[in-house]
Amino acid sequence: MFLAWAQGYISGANSLTPEFFFDLNAKTPGEMRRYLRQYCNAHPLADYTDGVWELMKSLPTVKRGN
Repeated sequence: MFLAWAQGYISGANSLTPEFFFDLNAKTPGEMRRYLRQYCNAHPLADYTDGVWELMKSLPTVKRGN
């Protein structure tokens, strides 16, 4: 459930960036779960949203076509 929320959050952010998007297909769901688990373990006092933001920034960006 948490991964689905993270993917929805990133999709929402993608809808706000007219020039590029964060490629959610660049990592498998398992890789995303591991990334978030590692982030949360390393930052136990951080909000989950902080981890999702870092996951998003770790994804490659793709320029939108016209």
